[in-house]
Amino acid sequence: MDFNRLVPNVYYQNINDGLRLFVDCLGFRIGHEELTSKEPFCVIESKAFHLMLFEHEELAKEHQPEFRLRTMRARGYFRLTTNLAIFNTYL
Repeated sequence: MDFNRLVPNVYYQNINDGLRLFVDCLGFRIGHEELTSKEPFCVIESKAFHLMLFEHEELAKEHQPEFRLRTMRARGYFRLTTNLAIFNTYL
């Protein structure tokens, strides 16, 4: 088998928290969304990553993933740090 991508599931009590982090702060784009459905979810994408975000209160409490991001460019790090600082003001 030739795998070419790992697409993890990430659960939030409120999916908008995930959208603010990944789309607004980190610059991902929404590839597919069903945000108005009974069980909201979406696929977010960047060049290197795809994630599935779900709104599910119980699973969000149970599964709390950690993310480590790396960049090879200092400007990218500065922009990321600035955006995360802005994101923290939402919390």
